[in-house]
Amino acid sequence: MPNSSYQPKTYRKQGGDEFVVADGGKIVVEAGGTIVGDDGNQAGPISAPTGGATTDAEARTAIASIIAALEKAGIIAAN
Repeated sequence: MPNSSYQPKTYRKQGGDEFVVADGGKIVVEAGGTIVGDDGNQAGPISAPTGGATTDAEARTAIASIIAALEKAGIIAAN
């Protein structure tokens, strides 16, 4: 008999128009996997800033970390 108290942490809502990742759930994109938009294309690469107003080393490091995380998650293409 199934456990009626079981609630998955990831599920598709009834009707299929929305996918939910609840607290403690996660989406795993395996190597070679990507996340694409409704046009079927992955977002293009983002270049780290090289000058201008973003000269603070701490800000550059933070931006580089954000770019790396987006690439690793498959949300944007790698440079």
